[in-house]
Amino acid sequence: MNFDPAARTVCDLLPGEWATVSAINHDAGIGRRLLSLGLMPGCRLRLLRRAPLGDPIMVELPGCVVCLRRLDALSVSVQEECLQTS
Repeated sequence: MNFDPAARTVCDLLPGEWATVSAINHDAGIGRRLLSLGLMPGCRLRLLRRAPLGDPIMVELPGCVVCLRRLDALSVSVQEECLQTS
């Protein structure tokens, strides 16, 4: 899957919102690291919270919670899911 810079990213999610990863920008230096953390296309995630100044972002993945820098979260393209659960 190709990364679309105009697509919605993890940074666009609201706290408590679920999404599915559609692509990861491998050109960014963090791309491989994100894949090794389990953040890969098809993976469901939920934005838990943002730090007061917006950086870092706390994301729940299956089996773990990860904090991402805003710059790194911009490398992860997502598709919004219809239902939201807190």
